[in-house]
Amino acid sequence: MEEVIAEIDGAPPPGALPGSSRVAPGLLSRFMPRVLSGTPSLRRKPGKLPGVFTAHPAGPRAAGRGTAPWSYPSVEHVPVDRELALRYLGSELYGFGALDLLLEAGEKLGAAITDIYVNSPCDIWAGIGGEVRPVALSLGNEQRVRALAERLIRRRGGQLDTAHPAADVSDEVGRRIHAIIPPLSERTRLSIRLPARERPGLNRLVSVGLCDAATADYLRRMVAERRGFVISGGTGTGKTTLLNALLGLCEPAERIVILEDTPELAPEHEQVVALRTRAANSEGAGAIGLGELIVQALRMGPDRLVVGECRGAEVVHLLTAMNTGHRGAGTTLHANSAEAVPRRLIALGALAGLDYRTVALHTVTAFERIIHLEQQGGRRRIEGVYSLHVEGPEERLRVRRIPINPEPGRGVAPSESAGGVRERGRT
Repeated sequence: MEEVIAEIDGAPPPGALPGSSRVAPGLLSRFMPRVLSGTPSLRRKPGKLPGVFTAHPAGPRAAGRGTAPWSYPSVEHVPVDRELALRYLGSELYGFGALDLLLEAGEKLGAAITDIYVNSPCDIWAGIGGEVRPVALSLGNEQRVRALAERLIRRRGGQLDTAHPAADVSDEVGRRIHAIIPPLSERTRLSIRLPARERPGLNRLVSVGLCDAATADYLRRMVAERRGFVISGGTGTGKTTLLNALLGLCEPAERIVILEDTPELAPEHEQVVALRTRAANSEGAGAIGLGELIVQALRMGPDRLVVGECRGAEVVHLLTAMNTGHRGAGTTLHANSAEAVPRRLIALGALAGLDYRTVALHTVTAFERIIHLEQQGGRRRIEGVYSLHVEGPEERLRVRRIPINPEPGRGVAPSESAGGVRERGRT
């Protein structure tokens, strides 16, 4: 790698991922025949060969033009060997192209890259450690970004063209790829969500500050008592990570059936069956949604039914299943606060034609607990644990915070009444 990537010539943009360098896109495709034939090096002809370049300051960003605040220093000599050339060719044909360099840099630095956002060829950002920051990497030009987006979408069964200007696909290892092109956007935009490399258990989450020991003990009892739960929070707050950890607490003999659009859940458990939805083909046929998967899952004898994320009318099927003896189910839901969860569930139920009262009565018995996550300053934490209950003559769905006493020997246990708590350790 060090033979191909030049030394950093000047500091990268503020906040850029250290150690990531610029590589001229298309370098190998132009010279691959010579590389494969054994030519040891390539000499740059001014104005002809792009060479290899690194981030280099070049004054403030031009207002409104979207140009990157760096220039490309010249390279007089580019040594390339066959092994490295084939690696880059593999990235161009089967990987993420030049974005693979970013992933390699993250691995070398021990940085967990969770997201990559390509706003333009020279405006690329990465989610690292809960923060999104710019990286010193270029994809060349709009045509190369478009080609990369089309290839990534097509290889995973999607379509991206003028007739289908937006696409969302996922691959076999859980990487979600979203692309949008003109006329829906000024230029090609590419977003990649990468799955977590590790599956931390609840003890590990306590050690990194997601919750304290008392809250962890409460969650263990919640799982053991087979209480249905919703994990809520915004994007990137750790909902899937926490759901993985809680499912790992289930008894080994329990049969867990997981339903997802994208394969993100992989709990440490002996008996897990994972089912995935399927998008429609180019003719608009063959789609299998979460609603159909829930129907199939109920025929597989699940002890626990888990939906990776509730985002549509299929929530009604999950509520029905959880009210017919399938206790202890779990799901995640995008919500800015725990108080917003009832409104989100009511709205999703309305998509299936259910009235407010029906959804409220089903929800309060299906989802007994809400675990809300938040992120502040790059730090994720459990903001609180809540109960759901119906209140007043109009039977409004409400949430109530459950106090969890962190003092040793004095946890809390849920009472049988909706939303109530009783303290342990008092006489």
